[in-house]
Amino acid sequence: MTMILEETVCTRSCNLKEACVLIVDDNAPTASLIEKIVQRMPVSKTRIATSVKNALAIMFQERIDFIISDYKMDLIDGLSFLRLLRSGASSDPQTKMKLQPYRNVPFLILTGYATKDVIDSALDCGAFAVMSKPVMPAVLLERMKSIFYVHCSTNCFHMTR
Repeated sequence: MTMILEETVCTRSCNLKEACVLIVDDNAPTASLIEKIVQRMPVSKTRIATSVKNALAIMFQERIDFIISDYKMDLIDGLSFLRLLRSGASSDPQTKMKLQPYRNVPFLILTGYATKDVIDSALDCGAFAVMSKPVMPAVLLERMKSIFYVHCSTNCFHMTR
């Protein structure tokens, strides 16, 4: 029996060196700190958004391969942002179409409120991981590499007989 590796439709880069990481946090100094940590990885680009509205504007302009979002933010929190991406729900057909490529994007939530309920809710909504703030740089980078690898091996390739 021969196994063939078939590429499926994947709009994300599965090469970490070509990846673009979006950091969403309404606290600009925290977002900048997370960006400096992420830039230690061999990623192509990082982008910062201080609100979900800004994040969506960035996402609609360029391909984002990985999202790190704060949990508690003003107006729209990280969990609501995650729900929006996973559901792709929008009353506007154009917005719905633009959200489609992000239904499966790797999404990591950072929070200073890491209660069991918060963690369970985030994972139930489709977060790949939840990490407590303050975050240890080495742990964040290792978790990102792991998530990226699992996402790409699961969503960009599948085995067929």
